[in-house]
Amino acid sequence: MAMAIAPIYQYPGRVLPGEVAVLSQSGGMVSSILTGLGQRGVGISRTVSCGNELLVTIADYLAVMADDPETRTIVLFLETIRDIGALRSGLARCRAAGKPVIALKVGQSESGQKAALSHTGAIAGSYRNTVAFLQREGVLVADDIETLAALAELVTRFSWPMAAPPRPFILAISGGFAALAADEMTALGLVLEDPSANAAAELRTLPNQSLPVNPYDLAAQNPIIPKAADIFRRDGFNQMIFGLALLKPDIRVIVQKLILEAKATGFEQVYVVSPEIDREEMAFFNSHGISVSGGTRALVKAMKILSRYRGPAISPPAPRPVRLSAPLPAQSGLLNEATSKQVLETLGIRTPKSRILRSEADLASLSGLSRPLVMKGLSDTIAHKTEHGLVALNLRTDAEIAETYARIRAALAKADPAAGSVLVEEMVGGGGLEAIVGLQRDPVVGPVVVVGAGGILVELLDDAVVIQPPFTVAELDAALAETKFGRLLAGYRGKVYDKAALLAAAVAVGDLAQAEPRIAALDINPLFVLETGVVAADAKLFLGD
Repeated sequence: MAMAIAPIYQYPGRVLPGEVAVLSQSGGMVSSILTGLGQRGVGISRTVSCGNELLVTIADYLAVMADDPETRTIVLFLETIRDIGALRSGLARCRAAGKPVIALKVGQSESGQKAALSHTGAIAGSYRNTVAFLQREGVLVADDIETLAALAELVTRFSWPMAAPPRPFILAISGGFAALAADEMTALGLVLEDPSANAAAELRTLPNQSLPVNPYDLAAQNPIIPKAADIFRRDGFNQMIFGLALLKPDIRVIVQKLILEAKATGFEQVYVVSPEIDREEMAFFNSHGISVSGGTRALVKAMKILSRYRGPAISPPAPRPVRLSAPLPAQSGLLNEATSKQVLETLGIRTPKSRILRSEADLASLSGLSRPLVMKGLSDTIAHKTEHGLVALNLRTDAEIAETYARIRAALAKADPAAGSVLVEEMVGGGGLEAIVGLQRDPVVGPVVVVGAGGILVELLDDAVVIQPPFTVAELDAALAETKFGRLLAGYRGKVYDKAALLAAAVAVGDLAQAEPRIAALDINPLFVLETGVVAADAKLFLGD
């Protein structure tokens, strides 16, 4: 029984029987999803569309599929989350049953989110925050139907995680395909390592004029396929991508057999990519445990996602206790910078040496600070101080300090008459890397942490990761490694930064979010990552009631 608006079931042979359940919040998308799965030879156990979920939600169906003996993998098409607790519980049941869950979440753009909300009549959280929640729960998240289908096929066809870290290589009859596939993999962040010196020497002995590199161009020397593949296998490569060009039928049959010989040398995973392949040939390769794709993009995206997959039964880490050395302030709303930084210090995050000036007489207290200095007006209502003329940098002389103090007091009186204090700090930075560590409590999925490039480049570069706590240092490190900021953090052109200190600070912020539900948001920007340690140059903390 197909409990879905799915005309595809009216067409014989389009939907194959199998062990993948499809749960969709859009009835009209079911046929498109099933078409994508069918094109990759993925068979279906159950199909359900949930409609507007007046009574039964996708979380309810998910719990049923976790217990269904005929279902091994679950595919979700998500527009919104109505009950985060129920969905989390359903995903936990799937993990307990060892069943992978793959999701396509719509609403990545503002227009897409509006369309989803008008369809479901629901309230949705941020797309990135929802993806962070799903990934935290072990869900494999795709951003299009083709990648969703590729993930479903690869999860059902191969064992994950692999026995050793993935090391892909490309063999191709066409040198053009080899170059194009290599470009695609590099653009999507999959590394193609070259063979070792010994393996390269072996490749040079083959009757072929191609360079001994990865990708490797067979140059139509088809008989060397098994030998070339075995050289890569013995060199530690465990994923073979074979570019199969259109060949004359008699030659293609020979190449098919040679690919099987190459697989028989001991590969965990073999992928055939061919723009021209019929159902009979696909069934032939599939029957021998080989994945078949019409192109490289969706395949490479799926391989990239699965390279980080820990398996369906791995649960998120448990929340860790946090003990602040001082309680949170009783007030709600925005806390001024000085109060916000006091909370950071209780977490062990260093802030600049400072003084708070409440009158002109307090200027004498600045003698203990090293210049240059920074001066900022303190307010519990103004989040962006620069726009109101409440920030001054690089103050060195007594005259500059006195003049700036008078100016900022005047600007503060105009912008927030209830405020009157001024924060003076030692300037920090000194060649450090500007980072942002932020916390947001999403109305649907709860707290998420943002870590990435900070300072004035936050919105311009948008080079950050969004991760839901609790998370470990290793998890955050792996996620940051895929960003440009992460590569800078690892060291660039002789610059050295204390990556460990940044990771520890972000984990502490995530743990704080779990332990203190009153924290609605926290923005540490910039957080300077120095050669030793980190220093929070600015911070804004928002507390709920």
